[in-house]
Amino acid sequence: MLNDGGPDDLGAWPTGRLLSTAARLVERAWEQRLRRRGLTHAGVIALHSIAAQPMSQREMARACRVTDQTMSRTVDHLVRGGFATRSVDPEDERRMRVRITDSGATEYRRVLELERDGLAGDDAGSPVPVSDPETLRRLLIEIVLAHRDMSPHVSGSTGDGHGPPPETG
Repeated sequence: MLNDGGPDDLGAWPTGRLLSTAARLVERAWEQRLRRRGLTHAGVIALHSIAAQPMSQREMARACRVTDQTMSRTVDHLVRGGFATRSVDPEDERRMRVRITDSGATEYRRVLELERDGLAGDDAGSPVPVSDPETLRRLLIEIVLAHRDMSPHVSGSTGDGHGPPPETG
């Protein structure tokens, strides 16, 4: 039971635990939203790299700080989804040039709007100023509670081996 003074009392959780739990839950929700759109987090980062101009896969890999092999798989996924095209670079036929498609650019803009408008839910409000830590803590508790039913891993333990905070007194 929540907030009964037991190990699941979110009000007793340290801020770091709240933050890391909220971050994992928001990240999971974000990945689900992207997946419904046929994208991954890596795919969004790759689209960002080619949003302004086409690039070679190697340039994309460098820009995204991943290996060429990882970028190749990400581009394969984007091409299959219709978000990007891959073609031989006319300046160097040994290179592949990746270009964002019109539908990829549209979806990329939508994803940026979703991210800007809030990841916690469709009715998420504006960002919480860091200068107001109590409001931040309250909102972190709300995020954890809102996503709690979606994750069997969030209970008295954070799933990271730390478990509930030790009892004092």
